[in-house]
Amino acid sequence: METPENVSLHIMDNVKFGETLLLEHDSQIIPGIGLYYILKWARARGYEVIIYDILDTLRVYRIQLELLGLDPSIVEYAKVIKEGGRFYVGNVVKRLSEVGVSVREKEYEKVEEDLARDHENIVTIVLGLEKLFLLSQSKQDIMALLNSILKHSGDRRRLTIYTVNVDIVKVATPFVIPLLEEIATTVIKTKIEDFKIVLRIPKSVDRELRRKTFKIEHV
Repeated sequence: METPENVSLHIMDNVKFGETLLLEHDSQIIPGIGLYYILKWARARGYEVIIYDILDTLRVYRIQLELLGLDPSIVEYAKVIKEGGRFYVGNVVKRLSEVGVSVREKEYEKVEEDLARDHENIVTIVLGLEKLFLLSQSKQDIMALLNSILKHSGDRRRLTIYTVNVDIVKVATPFVIPLLEEIATTVIKTKIEDFKIVLRIPKSVDRELRRKTFKIEHV
């Protein structure tokens, strides 16, 4: 049986900068575990990390780490850009205006570019993307959001990771999941089976990862 750390190292060392990684989970998974091991990997490799915290999702993840007995202070390694919410968790460097997709995107890009200026490799982790789809007022808003995700694909300085609760998206905007999977270069699906965390990778540009399945003892 694989350990969470070994699996995360194997996956993350085979993902390429320039990729868009979609990390799907359902409501039974504790996604804070994934964030913890991604941050451990990034810190060990010396990569700059930016967390895009949508509507206090990072606070939920940090509480999960505390209750699991994992060191919650690891979130301090990343710089945090907040959109919405009330709780300032981690090293928050900017809170974005809530004034529509196009204005918000320009504001985010400026902040990210300022943070990334002195670093060769940047890992951006977007937490709570499903909440933006839930709050979208129209299909036009949804397509604008998807286009903003596509726009950041292919930048060889960056690896962008989106965590998505598929249970929420399937209820709110069921057509979005196939579109997200189409944009992503690597898709990881996580779920609980027989008290184990199972990670399946149906899509990857890396042959080593493509079609792999990993089973991990629950933390």
